[in-house]
Amino acid sequence: MATISPIRIKGDWDDGYALDSHIVKSRLIGYDEHGHAQWDTVRTELGELLYQLKYGGDRSALAPIVLTVSTFLESRKWEVDIVAPVPPSIIRHFQPVAV
Repeated sequence: MATISPIRIKGDWDDGYALDSHIVKSRLIGYDEHGHAQWDTVRTELGELLYQLKYGGDRSALAPIVLTVSTFLESRKWEVDIVAPVPPSIIRHFQPVAV
């Protein structure tokens, strides 16, 4: 289970939360031989798990993500109607949002 810092989000619903920020800090360290920016990025624990799942295709990150989300929901003792993931931005062979 990942350490989280839930952030309440307001909207047209009774109650909503993001479980944490994704990035703590990031700084540009230069450019590679193709002109692509290279970053030194520090992510939150949950942010790193999501990054590894999404960009690294690391399915082992899924279990701690699911445990973190389910533990958060169970701790609130809410009747949950929906968990709304952010829609995927690109098509991938392995779609982490759907998983």
